[in-house]
Amino acid sequence: MGWTNSHLHEFIKGRSRYGVPDPEGDDFGAKIHPEHEHGVAELLTKPKQKITYSYDFGDGWEHTVTLVAIHPATIPAPKCLDGARACPPDDCGGPGGYEDLLRVIGDKSDPEHRSMLKWLKSMTPKGHDPEVFPIADVNKQLAKGLDLLAKEFGAAEDGAWGDVMGDGPDEPKVIQFPGPGPEKN
Repeated sequence: MGWTNSHLHEFIKGRSRYGVPDPEGDDFGAKIHPEHEHGVAELLTKPKQKITYSYDFGDGWEHTVTLVAIHPATIPAPKCLDGARACPPDDCGGPGGYEDLLRVIGDKSDPEHRSMLKWLKSMTPKGHDPEVFPIADVNKQLAKGLDLLAKEFGAAEDGAWGDVMGDGPDEPKVIQFPGPGPEKN
């Protein structure tokens, strides 16, 4: 997403919630399964299954993640094929706040135009354009994450993953990694 992972979040499948349990046990009466103990492959096992990803509870970002297909392990590294618009910056006030931000920065006569542009510049990478989906940057982050995993799990120098994830040769590989936040230039 390009966010900084600096806010509470959770994944929801049915009535089960996965996230970072409160160390003091105050999860408002709900059981939160530790997210680091569960992978996407456990939650999404068949095409068309869905989970919800909620980020920054106060702002209310909600995303539906749908499993489209499961491919054999011979598929090359993941690659983003398409997208629309840039990721909204952290702390912009959720979907409604982001719509308002876009309206204000698009209206030079708005009294908040200059201050909102300055704030947006402080919260986004150099050259950020809200209307442009940075597909090359997304794919660089995916490749960077896979390179880090290859080192962590001891993949061969030639990039072959083999069975380093513990799956058989005909099993799908499921890899999860946290991506770094946007790089400021």
